[in-house]
Amino acid sequence: MDDLVAEIVESTPLQLAVLIGFAFFLDLLIRRIVRRAVKRMITKAEARRDENQPSAETTAQLAILRSSERTAQRAQAIGSLFTGVTTLLIWVGAVVLALQIMGFDLLPLIASAGFIGAAISFGAQKTIADVLSGVSIILEDEFGVGDFVDLGPAIGNVISIGLRTTRLRDASGVIWHVRNGEVTRVANRSQGWMLAVVDVPVAVNSDLSKVRDAVEAVSARISVDTQVSNYLLGRVAYAGVESISAEAIIVRITAKTVPDGTASVTRAIREDMTKSLAKRGIVLASAAVMDSNPSPA
Repeated sequence: MDDLVAEIVESTPLQLAVLIGFAFFLDLLIRRIVRRAVKRMITKAEARRDENQPSAETTAQLAILRSSERTAQRAQAIGSLFTGVTTLLIWVGAVVLALQIMGFDLLPLIASAGFIGAAISFGAQKTIADVLSGVSIILEDEFGVGDFVDLGPAIGNVISIGLRTTRLRDASGVIWHVRNGEVTRVANRSQGWMLAVVDVPVAVNSDLSKVRDAVEAVSARISVDTQVSNYLLGRVAYAGVESISAEAIIVRITAKTVPDGTASVTRAIREDMTKSLAKRGIVLASAAVMDSNPSPA
């Protein structure tokens, strides 16, 4: 009886069945643990967001909202990445053990795999660099989906982040596929706040006190305009004279805004300043009001 039991236990089909069953169980267990951990992180992030949503008027509160949204996105990305890597390792290990159970000599296979792996890694250096850079971007939270970023090769809104490439949509609607390995620096214009800057060229003989009054009038009007004031994190301010030349005095106007509202605020300032200056008899030194904001549209 003992010999029969030992023979059954040592039989190849049973060992393979146990191995496959254990691999399935381990894969399922890890997926479940990761799913619960990700869900817990997302729940905490949503709780922080809901707590600060009604009073998101300051830069600090806005930062909390942004951080909560990005935490949820990053948790999902990291969870998916970790699950994929562990699943790959589990089944590679299971295949190796299965070959060993079936009596295959693994030394030649391992040697061949080493040569093949070296050849593949040499030929796929750029792809490996892209994947490692993608993992770094996700883990370090350099930017997230929806952010307006400057990656060097392209500038636009992030529409997806993959392990190998990041996709952006620029101001004209063109979709750019940027390899993560080519991203050497990131300028993220969607974190915290931005400064809307408008430079107004007025005639050299202009009364600057009237220009200041014009700015104050624009600030008062914009602060009650709900279509624009929702983007503001402070009042529109007269920053002073930026430069002087024989042709014009450049007056700078600034306003602290949420990251997505810079373009709307600068447009409103330009439009209102043109009207406000005209009412006070201030002549512009050129045909247009300039601004120095690299806005998406």
